[in-house]
Amino acid sequence: ARIKEMTPLNDCKKNKLIVPSSTFTSKEITISKDNLATIEQILSSGNGLIICGRLTSNEQVGFTNNLAILAEKLNSPILVDPLSNLRFTNDLEPYAIYNYDLFLKPEQQSHYKIRLPDWVIRFGQFPVSKSLMQFLQNLSSESILINSFGDKLDPIHKTTLFFHSLPA
Repeated sequence: ARIKEMTPLNDCKKNKLIVPSSTFTSKEITISKDNLATIEQILSSGNGLIICGRLTSNEQVGFTNNLAILAEKLNSPILVDPLSNLRFTNDLEPYAIYNYDLFLKPEQQSHYKIRLPDWVIRFGQFPVSKSLMQFLQNLSSESILINSFGDKLDPIHKTTLFFHSLPA
């Protein structure tokens, strides 16, 4: 399954979410009203963070552009895992952060003003960064996981909502 349009989208200026009133359906995936309501509730709870783990070549098709649109609409940074194959694209600027290990290490966090996210959207496999894993483990944020593997790849057990789908 493939999500062609990420829903809901955050109107940053009005701080409102734009969500269809009925079930969102594309040819590949259906999201129920209950799940849409849960997504709306999660994304309207405050600041967010988008994380991209390792992606297969199938998952990467059309993903970069959609990810940039999502980050812009949600006004959220993207932590790009080294194995995601997204590190050498400029399409995610200015939202992409590639060297997040520098400020996520526990001993470095006091030197940086880190805005803790109220929610996290994670695509693909779990990131390889130990400091990111520790950071995520210590959050009490809501977490949405979207991956095509069919299993809930969540070694820290923080996923609130899971979608088995290609991310693009």
